[in-house]
Amino acid sequence: MEKLKVDNEMASKTQIVVSQEEAVAIKQATEANKLAEEAEESVREANEKLNETLKLVAKLRKEHITEIKTFNNPTPTVKLVIKGVVLILMEHVKKAGGKLIIKSEGGKKEEDYFETCKKYLMSDPQGMLTLMKEFKEEAK
Repeated sequence: MEKLKVDNEMASKTQIVVSQEEAVAIKQATEANKLAEEAEESVREANEKLNETLKLVAKLRKEHITEIKTFNNPTPTVKLVIKGVVLILMEHVKKAGGKLIIKSEGGKKEEDYFETCKKYLMSDPQGMLTLMKEFKEEAK
């Protein structure tokens, strides 16, 4: 009888531990599902933006790139877009023997994406257009 009582106590303690672990597992599963849903939503939004961007890229013409190349001091928005283009097409720049141009201003070094783009991508506006338009094939 005493053994049965001890066994029942151990079983009760084990059941409590199992219940606690189950509660933790359920909480973790709920959090994981929430994160998965958020990730799926982020991917959906990113794909929508990518599709919008690709439609705009399809409208670009050689003359647009030639015009941008003439800018001496591009706006921050142009610089941001060019930075994105360079980052996306950096493998092509490297394959062509290029590298990211670093400028030194006021004693600090900074990446110059605009000059990099002018030197390695905009030097052939039609080629740059082709690379940008073909990127959509790789993206999907």
